[in-house]
Amino acid sequence: MFDYTALTKTDGKAEWNGESSDGISLYVRGTEEGPDPVAVQQAKAVVDALVEVRRKAIEMADSFMKDDGDWHVVELEVGLEAQRYECDYLVGLYFDPKDGSDVYGYTKFSVCFRSHADQPAASKNQPWKLIIEYR
Repeated sequence: MFDYTALTKTDGKAEWNGESSDGISLYVRGTEEGPDPVAVQQAKAVVDALVEVRRKAIEMADSFMKDDGDWHVVELEVGLEAQRYECDYLVGLYFDPKDGSDVYGYTKFSVCFRSHADQPAASKNQPWKLIIEYR
């Protein structure tokens, strides 16, 4: 899904990014020299559990949504934004309303996750915060 060796430096930030073949952006914290190996391992674990992570992120966001529509994962953030919100990682979602409008076109939905390595596999990735921002 991601070529972790092809991550590129984000201008002006201690962060590296890339994009999957299906259009999901990935952000990983790092230094000027390269991505943080711990963050890359965490990103790999999130990608390996993406089916579960996607389901949990959408369930959380959808529980707050009054409109009908479809959710799409557009971003995985194991970088500076995740640290800013005190998350292990963030899942960025886009909402596409069934009425065809662009009413949410300027809305950024992010679900904050915490990883619990000591938990059974089904409980390792727990969403705990929904962040809604207007761009």
